[in-house]
Amino acid sequence: MPLAPACDQFQFIGDYSLHQANGFTVQFRSTGPDAGGSASALDSTGKTAMTGTVSGGINGTRIDFTIQWGSGPRGHYTGLIDADGFARGTTVDEAHPGPITNWGGNVPLGCATPQPTGPRPGPNNGPVLAPTTTPQAPSAGPKPTAPSRQP
Repeated sequence: MPLAPACDQFQFIGDYSLHQANGFTVQFRSTGPDAGGSASALDSTGKTAMTGTVSGGINGTRIDFTIQWGSGPRGHYTGLIDADGFARGTTVDEAHPGPITNWGGNVPLGCATPQPTGPRPGPNNGPVLAPTTTPQAPSAGPKPTAPSRQP
């Protein structure tokens, strides 16, 4: 089975969710490369612990967004997106710097620009063209030769 083509620009495709190593699950809804709108943080029991506003987005295979939580913290999330579409990274509270927490996406991100499969056009991998020849009229036999002139 062939490998999926690489992606050089990922995007949000609706509901996005990530799990933090400290037990919180963060959720928001965005489409395209930009993150925006409402976000919520659920505690380990699934109860909403905080709500806020997300901003930022995806540039290529890098993800970088901030959530301004209503209760004061400002979570800055950065990371990389693997070929499988799952993002992984770290977050820190910019309002109250302290420990850095690891996080990982619960759902894959979509590919906005899949790479074409097969070789790219280049000087040595273009199509091979057949030689061009002009068809000759059929001959009725050998052509007579002109008489030679002798001095």
